[in-house]
Amino acid sequence: MRLRHLALALAFASFAPAAPALAGGGTVLDGQAAPELALSDGLNGASAQTNFASLRGKVVCLKFWLTGCPVCRATLPEFQRIHERYGRSGVVCLGVVIDNADGVRGYLREAGWTFAVGCDPDGRNASRYGVNRYPADYVIGADGVVRASNGFPKDVIESELRKVRAAELGPVPAGLEGVREAVEDGDYGEALRRAETAAKAPTAAADVKAFAEKVAGIARTRQDNRLARVDALKAAGKLVEAKADAERIVNDFKGTSLEARARERLESLSR
Repeated sequence: MRLRHLALALAFASFAPAAPALAGGGTVLDGQAAPELALSDGLNGASAQTNFASLRGKVVCLKFWLTGCPVCRATLPEFQRIHERYGRSGVVCLGVVIDNADGVRGYLREAGWTFAVGCDPDGRNASRYGVNRYPADYVIGADGVVRASNGFPKDVIESELRKVRAAELGPVPAGLEGVREAVEDGDYGEALRRAETAAKAPTAAADVKAFAEKVAGIARTRQDNRLARVDALKAAGKLVEAKADAERIVNDFKGTSLEARARERLESLSR
């Protein structure tokens, strides 16, 4: 199977269409609509139904790789870190492997990679991106447009996330622009403090109160995501790290309606 993958890689290198490409190995598509995906199968949450239509509204970090490629494997720890850092914040890390599910399942389990993996055994999807050297990486915005080719620049990922957060928040009442700025920064505790303070004012208008409730709902979801990580650390026996994370959550949501539930989780770790 690995010999076949090597043959595929050599074939792509020989016959890929001439196009501007960086050292990463794929056609530079910045500013263009991302070519659609048509996967044969998937693992870790991906499937044959996974495509950009199904991922609309998410920022996608897309990596084309080969199971038998040492260079590819060397980049997977960083890909996993991106997944762990941003996976609960609106980013989908999708590794499209030139293999089938049976060929890659064991390796994923052994290595402990939890990012989504789409299967492209014939390399058809890779060819759409002009991949002639592996790995090839792309950042695709929530609007389906390629924002970075042959790399995962942190500033690009975070810029695209800011757009997603702002879109989720929607219109902001006059005078509460600071809430939007906090949300764009991913600081949902500060956003909630500002919104709830404004809503408690004696002269607060109905739209301000409704807006505060919306912010509270979004912030609660984000807090739940962070508390899930605390639970995962506890389950893995990493109690010190779990407590440190829980303390940060309490501090981040101090003075808001969500402080008590965060503090309760922290206290439960000491029981």
